[in-house]
Parts: sequence; C-alpha cells; structure tokens
Amino acid sequence: MPYLALALAGCRGDSTGTPSQPGGRISLASLQAADAGGRFSPWSPPVNLGPVVNSDGLDQDPTLSPDALSLYFTSDRPGGYGIWVSHRDCRDCPWQTPVKLQLVPDDFEGGLGPTQAVGAPAFSRDGHLLFFSRCVDCDASHFPGSSDIFVAHRSDPTDDFGWGPAVPLGPGVNTTANEDHPFYLQSAADGAVNLYFCRNEPGSSRFDIYAAAVTRDGDSRGSTVLVSELSLPGINDVAPTLRADGREMVFQSNRPGGVGTRADLWMSMRRSALEPWSVPENMGTPVNTSAAELQPSLSFDGRTLMFASDRAGSRGNDIWMSTRTSTGEADSDGDAADDGSHDTAPRFSDWSRPVNLGPVVNSIGPDFDPFISKDGLSLYFTGGRNRPGFGLRDIWVSHRASVNDPWEPPLNLGPTINTDAHESKPTLSADGHRLYFASNRAGGGDWDLYVSRRRDKRDDFGWEPPVNLGSGVNSVASEESAVTLFEDDVTGTTTLYFGSNRTGGSGDFDIYASTLLSDGTFAPATLVPELSTPFIDQDPAVRGDGLEMFLASDRPGTFGATDLWVATRTSTLEPWGTPVNLGPLVNTPSRPADQEQANDWRPALSFDGTTLYFNSALRAGNVSDMFDIWVTTRSELTRPDDHADAKGHAIRRGGRDGHHGGH
Repeated sequence: MPYLALALAGCRGDSTGTPSQPGGRISLASLQAADAGGRFSPWSPPVNLGPVVNSDGLDQDPTLSPDALSLYFTSDRPGGYGIWVSHRDCRDCPWQTPVKLQLVPDDFEGGLGPTQAVGAPAFSRDGHLLFFSRCVDCDASHFPGSSDIFVAHRSDPTDDFGWGPAVPLGPGVNTTANEDHPFYLQSAADGAVNLYFCRNEPGSSRFDIYAAAVTRDGDSRGSTVLVSELSLPGINDVAPTLRADGREMVFQSNRPGGVGTRADLWMSMRRSALEPWSVPENMGTPVNTSAAELQPSLSFDGRTLMFASDRAGSRGNDIWMSTRTSTGEADSDGDAADDGSHDTAPRFSDWSRPVNLGPVVNSIGPDFDPFISKDGLSLYFTGGRNRPGFGLRDIWVSHRASVNDPWEPPLNLGPTINTDAHESKPTLSADGHRLYFASNRAGGGDWDLYVSRRRDKRDDFGWEPPVNLGSGVNSVASEESAVTLFEDDVTGTTTLYFGSNRTGGSGDFDIYASTLLSDGTFAPATLVPELSTPFIDQDPAVRGDGLEMFLASDRPGTFGATDLWVATRTSTLEPWGTPVNLGPLVNTPSRPADQEQANDWRPALSFDGTTLYFNSALRAGNVSDMFDIWVTTRSELTRPDDHADAKGHAIRRGGRDGHHGGH
C-alpha cells in the first residue's frame, strides 16, 4: 500500500512513549469556560461517510472546502493513490462519487512515479490555495526523508480542476527532514505564524507540531518554530487543524491518557493567537475509541470535525464526521458567549433619501472622502480648493457638540499631516489616537497609506509626523483608497481593509486585508477575493460588528460610473457574500451626456451601521459642480440576540461597542 499506511510510524501512525505532562500552563477547562465549552454543544457521535466516499482500502486526510460543499481526501482506491474530491449540493445533501485530482508538482512533468505520492490537502480560507504533502520513495514499511509541503493556486475557488502547478514551500519550511500535514491559518491574528505542520527532525522517529510564516506563494517569512507547549518527548503530535479564529486546535497524538492505545484526537485552546496553547486534553468518547483516530480536520466555523479511523463500522480505514452546534450559553463573566457566528444579525430598515451636508461642510470646490468618528461627533474629509490649505487635496475635520447639533466650520489639520502633495482618504481609529490616510508625497510608492498618532484625542493639531505603513501594506502600485479597521473582540484581531491596484489581484483596484501585529506594524496584505472583480473595487467600510462591508465599485450593475455596494456575512469567521448594489435612491444614475462623471464612492459607516456618509458627483443639490459629501440613514429594527446584563444594559454581540454616531 503506497504512502503512509495506517500502521506507519510517524506523522500518520503510531509510536510509543511514556513522558510526563508539562505543568504550569493555563488549563483547557478555564479557556473552555469562556470559549468553546460555553459556545458549542458536545461533539455528536461520529458518522461514517458511507460507501460513496469510503472504499475498501485507505481513505484518510479529509478536509472541507470553505463552503463545506467539497471534501478533499487521500485514497488508494482503484484509480490510484492521491487526492480525491467529492461534492454535495448542500450541507445536508449526500456526498457524490469522488473524482481524483491531478495535483502534480511542477518538477514532475511526466507525472508521479509509483513511489511518489501526494496527500494531506488543506485549503486556505478563501479557497484559492491548496497546501498538501508530496512524498518520494514511499511505501507501507518505510518513511523516507523526503516528504515536503507544496502549494497550488487557482483563480476560481469553485474549480477543482483549475489548480495550477504546485510549488514547494521555501527552505524555511521544507528541510532534509519530513514535513507533512500542513494547515494554513489565513486569518492568523498575529499576522506572522500562519502555517502549522508536523516535522520529524533528522534521526528522530517521532513528529512534532511546528509553526511558520509563509507568503501565499509559499516563501518563508522568518523562522520556523517548534510549538513547544504541545511537544512531549517520544510522542507523535501530528496533523494540526485549527478553527478559523486561531483559538482552538485539534491534533492527533499517541500521548498517555488516550481512549485508545495507538492514536487519539486531542484538543488545545488559547485566548488569542499571541498566547501559548493550553495543556492538551483528550477529546474522549464518542470521538475517540479503542481503535485509531487520525488526521482530524475542523471546518472553518468549528462546527464540523472530519477524521480517519479504522474503528468498528469501517470498511478499511474510513472517513468519519462529527458535528456540534453553537449553544449561545453564558461564559464565565456571565455574558452571552460569542463564537463570531452571529446567527441573528441586526436588521435594518431601508436607507433614506440622501441629504447634502450643506455649505458649512461642502464648499464650491471638491469635498469628498468623508469619515465619521466612532462617537459620531467628528467628520474627517478631503477638500476644498476655496479654503486656504497646503496642497490641492488636504485633510480637514468638522466637529459638532452632539449628534443632533449642526456641523461646525471645518479645520485644516495643518502642516504635520498636509503637504504640498495630495493627502486624502482619512480614517480615524476607534480610540481616536491614530489617523490613517493616503498620500502621493515624496518617499513612497505611487500612492501609499500612512498613519499618524496623537496622545490627546481632543487635540486636532497634536498629530505626530506620519509614518508609512510599510511594505506589508504598500506596494510600488497605488494604494489610493480609504481604509477601514475591524477590531474583533472575539479573536482579538484588528484587520485593516483597503484597496490597491497592485499586480496579482483580480482586476483594477481590488480589496486587500492586513492584520495588525503586536509591534504596531501590519502583516503582508492578502487579497479578499470575494470582494474583488476585474473592475474597480475600493474604499471599503466595515460595520462595527464586522458583518457588513460597503465599498465603491464600477462592476456591472452600476447606475452611474461608480456606485456604492454592500456585502454581508453571518459570521466573522466566514467569507463575505457577493456585494449588492445599494440601488438608485442612494446611487446617482448617470445622465447620458455625463456618463463617465456620475460617481458615488468613499462610503463611511457609523459604528452602529445606521448612518452612511459618502461623496457624490453630479447629484442634484450639490453645492459644488464637482464632489459633495452626502448622508443617508436607516433605523435598526429589533434585534433577537440583544439581551441585558445584570445592570440592565443592552449587550451586543460582535466588534467593540461604544457610543454610536448619529447623522
């Protein structure tokens, strides 16, 4: 039987050892109280996927696609050892007959030989990448020193036969030892460690779990490290799989305390991606049995667990599935726990007819790129040629005493922020201490993104000299786009979304995401494919709970040259849905003679999602004959998941709460 049979010692098999459990770390139980134990039901009794998926031979290494409708796995069934795929039309629909994939590394032009095999597939969260292992000189009795990790790309995340040539990961990951069973944590909150895998060091018969930082092209970014808190002497700890928020890991191990004697599934948790893992605990029955449970794979939402086992009821080595549901139970603080799934998202009325902000904010020159502060009392924007400034485009701010008071005359932010070049697209952090903006000033790329900081959030002129966001965010192309920050209380992650027309995207400007690191810098940005098209997609604006994203686009279906669109999702752990046009009440239909000039763009959403600012050209009622700032509002309807705390205060699920801005 080729490549890593069930009884094979190593990354897919069994070993022996009697180590002691490390101590002094936080227990899994204490983390469960505030996380999975209070948010998920127990795992259901596993179900065999049946004879359509499972064969009489070896079926293992299962992994679900991001939408959970495709199952990739390894099999040695008739047709040859390799990675196979089965589909289903819905989560409750039956699996269809598997088809073998032709995933051939680019150094094998003639195909894989009889002792060369691929296995252990793992998707990226966006469905565009597939990581897997390739083994050379493999058979059932010998684990060679030549198992490496590869990655393949596809442009269409639904095309199982659109994978390009696979390439090996860089030397920081692949070594003369064996590297196997990769898991790519695309939403890694630390922005660096995003690949987990197992490795046996030269001369060792056991495997440990390692973590590395890699680019989407498989290049290493920094050191590969042993996940020491999960490592035990003489024990095989292998096949790591994580929930999308990076806080829960399931892996295979033969450590003491298992239900079986060969290999069980174990789990560990952590408070955030920047903290160590808890002491692992056995998943117990009914997941584990006296047989071997191998190669676990968690769905991205953490509700489905696939694994391989030769337990009773198997035809050979079969794939099994267990599920759990979100419970909504209270955590240890008494608040409703939140897994980011948001089964009952807030509901809103339709948007009102937009209103011009009037001549105090809008001038006879162009005024555009609005941003509303979290408290709703400060409006930042780009403008206006009839006011004294430092360049053609400067950043201004207008204040008001309350959300029911009028806007005051704008103030130019001064020469620390503004230069004789262009400054635009301002965005203020939720705490009011950081200002992000775009500029084509000297020293950057075409247009780059910058950040300035201030100590006193009431001081409009206390900004420090701006700092370029660096190569993780900026490129040699243009980042002339608004940014939006989503601070996720569930994962502890701050994500920066922005637009760029760099190479490697889907079209003109595309939407990218970057994660804030602990040192205040941003990780290398990745494409958000579900929001990007061959057309212009830029100026993202996310609602405070992370479930709604507005953007500007000229994709098909616009009423003008550029329109406002909105995408939603039911969970911060899931991809965005297909954007929908806000319609002709908000967007300006083009007049035939002005087809290329009717634009609505740069949406800016209040934190609570009830007020939307944007700029518009050629809309009846403009103060200028160019760009003015407009506002539209909507009401939040009764939300089923609202509840009161012990003091009677409303508790909302999602991102950081605070005073919500009005209009």
